Amino acid sequence: MAVSASTYATLTAIMDNKGSVSNSLQQAEGADAVLQSDLENDDKQREDLKAKVEKLRASVKETID
Repeated sequence: MAVSASTYATLTAIMDNKGSVSNSLQQAEGADAVLQSDLENDDKQREDLKAKVEKLRASVKETID
């Protein structure tokens, strides 16, 4: 079965695009993992700061009393 040049070109372009989409998806998944890690770190830092603020409040209250 013969394939026309335009059909071959179209199929080649589709396969090239498939590779590009696959690479983009992998990059997006990698970026998502980095962002998720950043969010987890931000949450931990927020909790650490809350604990420090509570300690400072207790210290100030103790000093005032």
